[in-house]
Amino acid sequence: MDPEHEVIYQRCAAAVIRARHDASDADIDVLAADLHQLPDTPRTSALAAGAVQALARTLPTGGFGRLRHLDPLLALAERHPPHGPQWLATRTCARAFSLLWAVAERRVTDHRAALAQLDGIEEEGGGDPEVAKVLNLARTALRHVYALQSGDSSGVHRMAAETAGMAPADPMTNLLSRLTDIATAADRGVDAGPLMARLQADVARLPAGHPMHSAMAEVNTLMGPLLATSKTDGSAYERPSEEQIAAMVAQAERPHATDAERALGYAAAGGALLGAGREPDRRRIDRGVGYFERAVALSPAGDRHRPFHLFGLAVALFRRKEVTGAVADIAAAEPLLTEARNLAGGPHHELWSEINDMLAHAQRTPGNEKRSRDTALDALRRHAYNGLLQTDRRVARKAALDAVDDALSAAHMCLVDADPAAAVRALDGGRALTLFAATRLRHVTALLREANQPGLAERWQAEGGPGAPVELRHDVLEAIATGTDLLDPPSFADIQRALRRVNGDALVYLVPARPPNPGWAVVVPADGRPGYMALPGLRIDTADVDLFLRALRTRNLVADGTRDLGPAHDDGEFRTRLETLSDWAWRAAVGPLLSSGITRPEGRVPHIYLVPMGDLSRVPWHAARPHDGEYAVQRVAFSQTASARMLVDAAGRPAVPLSPTGLVVGDPQTPPHIPDLTAARAEAQAIHRAFYRGGRYVGRLTSGTAPSGAGTVAEVRDWLTVPRPGRGSTLHLACHGFTDTANARSFLQLAPDPVTGESELDATELIDLMGSAPERQVGLVVLAACRTGLAMNGYDDAYSLGTAFLAGGARSVLSTLWSIPDGDTSVLMFMFHHYRVAGRLPVWEALRRAQTWMLDPTRDVPPSMPRPLREQLESSDAGRTAAWAGFVHGGQ
Repeated sequence: MDPEHEVIYQRCAAAVIRARHDASDADIDVLAADLHQLPDTPRTSALAAGAVQALARTLPTGGFGRLRHLDPLLALAERHPPHGPQWLATRTCARAFSLLWAVAERRVTDHRAALAQLDGIEEEGGGDPEVAKVLNLARTALRHVYALQSGDSSGVHRMAAETAGMAPADPMTNLLSRLTDIATAADRGVDAGPLMARLQADVARLPAGHPMHSAMAEVNTLMGPLLATSKTDGSAYERPSEEQIAAMVAQAERPHATDAERALGYAAAGGALLGAGREPDRRRIDRGVGYFERAVALSPAGDRHRPFHLFGLAVALFRRKEVTGAVADIAAAEPLLTEARNLAGGPHHELWSEINDMLAHAQRTPGNEKRSRDTALDALRRHAYNGLLQTDRRVARKAALDAVDDALSAAHMCLVDADPAAAVRALDGGRALTLFAATRLRHVTALLREANQPGLAERWQAEGGPGAPVELRHDVLEAIATGTDLLDPPSFADIQRALRRVNGDALVYLVPARPPNPGWAVVVPADGRPGYMALPGLRIDTADVDLFLRALRTRNLVADGTRDLGPAHDDGEFRTRLETLSDWAWRAAVGPLLSSGITRPEGRVPHIYLVPMGDLSRVPWHAARPHDGEYAVQRVAFSQTASARMLVDAAGRPAVPLSPTGLVVGDPQTPPHIPDLTAARAEAQAIHRAFYRGGRYVGRLTSGTAPSGAGTVAEVRDWLTVPRPGRGSTLHLACHGFTDTANARSFLQLAPDPVTGESELDATELIDLMGSAPERQVGLVVLAACRTGLAMNGYDDAYSLGTAFLAGGARSVLSTLWSIPDGDTSVLMFMFHHYRVAGRLPVWEALRRAQTWMLDPTRDVPPSMPRPLREQLESSDAGRTAAWAGFVHGGQ
């Protein structure tokens, strides 16, 4: 035996014994280096096996850095492996921990293969419960990191729920659970600082010397300063201390670290110095630039983190330009962002939007405006991809908000460049993404077959849906998005063809002002070139809009029974604010728009489809008027659409002939705390008898009885999906509608099922429900219920009961902007059906005629109107705006 080797053997043997109890990362580094100097003998393998056993006992809570030694030590041990079940269990745990380290370093590029590898490791593990726990942890971590890397925020939230269900007393799973919560909070835009403090408190309660303390030290070093500088609660910028920066740099420069590890450490230090773009000190910014430059230089070819390092360096250069005004920094950032874009590869990459958005600004030099606009538009494709990827409603809401901000920014750029066609693409790229996803994912199987992916189609049929594994969703999206226009809004020509099919004369986006930029109207005419106009007064921060929105919220709370303003309360405040808003809407948008020369077709009024952005969606634009003048509805017909995508979809469906049958639902029995709608019974009964006598009536009659059916969810579902002769094509719902924006829900309140007790028909169900029966042709859905046009996921996401029916396949829908008055609505709805059935008018024109009839003091009452509705008309002021302006039309 070589004396020098014998000394190393003895040193290694002592180090293995220490490693079983208490050893620093430096001790482990020395032990691993010593073992690799020894000859290939059973004795060396035995010592390596002992080192693996020691590490498996303390990992990962004994310091994450030592995980990198597992693979080489396992290779040494396996040259002359020990025998017996103990080594089998140890090897299984070690392989799982080694995979965890690869996940943490983001070296895993094929997550499906890694999961299959874990399955193979589990088969070798012999069913040991401790081994099973480690494997479960590794599997959860693998899926979690994949969800984070891929931008699957819904998957991150699911992982949070999974880790929360693990054994809370286990420090290892507790650490993963807390870190998952922190990642989830950051993804939601919530300050993760309190969660970090909770994690620190959990660790502080552990006994002195517990290995979790060293693990927490590493987490604090890397994450603490970054969390402190990225708070979203508006608090003052917390500058990381020099000690914190030095600790992060030391982490990058520790012995035996790989280049990829060093690059991550330097990038973390650079990010902390920049303070999420809030650092004002030029010297600290320069240091941050320097650390990012080191990260880029060290990042090896093929390193998954390289696009992040390149992007981080570009951000640092942009920040330095903001502080110093040095334009050269922007020029230096452009090639970095171009390389990052090329490495990202497409919208599937989590940084695709951010990279392209910043690159568009870097490219924005004289003569390069079109290239800059194209890059900004390409950035929006990630939002469509992200919308298709998410399954969690709350996550979808944040994704939609992010999309709107980027879309508005890109649109303003396009309009400054006088390119309204590009502005339409930008605006539609940020609209109704959850609705778009729900619609498109109905057709996944067919799309996969068209893409020649029969195997994926079978997998989707077996595992698809809201709970589909994230890797399957990515495979599916890659297959159906590659080489297609799935992620792109419809073209200008597509929109024009759609307008002509539905007798529309223009599609108009109303874009609120974002100072210093004005508001805009962006116009796509059915024939001719696109146009736009600046609307400086189209601001939602004016008193007229703010007071209206406040009154609207109060009215809705009263209608829900959430707030009691006393018996003396009436709608006076709301009516006053609505009338004031009507004047503002004319000044801010409708007056200039109608004066702009929109073609007035021969023989009818102009028909305009509006896409109001943000809070503008709450404004009844058809009720706009100059002071003491005519309302807009008397001059023009307005319809609304969630997006150009949705208009193109609706226009592409074959028209459904009007028939004298259908389903009318009148005030179904509701829980005691929900008020009855007595006028809705009279409305539904009159509409059924006058226009759809051959159809079915369910719900309560004016007598209080329900002889033909209670009006349950099952009855409505059955009518929507079962194509029987004589069922008709019209559904009229005179009932309660509720929108719970806090929980992203919209639903119709129907009668409880006698068996299940179910009484709510949810908007999210409607698309799949109606999609399951494409042969069932629904021509018209009238939602004579409160706030059925209110989006549950944010105004720009536009997912409401009304749009859900349209996305499900209904050709036309009437929905409501607020809690509509029961009695006046009954008269308006009767007149709508009168013009639709007796007058044979299109839905949009029948609604306009009914609304102008309400405004006409010399109106003729049709003989078919029953006495209760005549009495309602005589006892109220049908011409007041609140009585008729709450309804909007969508679809054909």
